[in-house]
Amino acid sequence: MGADHSVTEADTITEHFGVSPPPGGTVLRVIDLPPEDPNPEVRRRQMEESIKQLFPDAQHKGGERHPGMHVTDTVDYAILLEGEIVAIMESGETTMRAGDILIQRGTNHAWANRSDRIARMAFVLVDGEK
Repeated sequence: MGADHSVTEADTITEHFGVSPPPGGTVLRVIDLPPEDPNPEVRRRQMEESIKQLFPDAQHKGGERHPGMHVTDTVDYAILLEGEIVAIMESGETTMRAGDILIQRGTNHAWANRSDRIARMAFVLVDGEK
């Protein structure tokens, strides 16, 4: 185990920026995803602004499937804690309910809350290689 991954090193989380974990590292986030706006243009603007502000290091793909499509060079463990969410992948969709876990590996994907209440998700992102 190198010095960068030592359990005795100082915590540097306050220096972290963007969605991706540090090289060779991991990051855990808990995110509340509000219901999507029914207006496609409003939804597109909201998604683009959210990704630009919160996840500038993600490769935003947008597109026809969903305006929130993006790619990261990570292995992601997405755990739905509360509510319902639709995982939109390059091909197909999966509805997740509380307790469901989805693992995605560097694929183009988005999250759609088509319900009428907040969906709370925990994401563990592990630095990956292509």
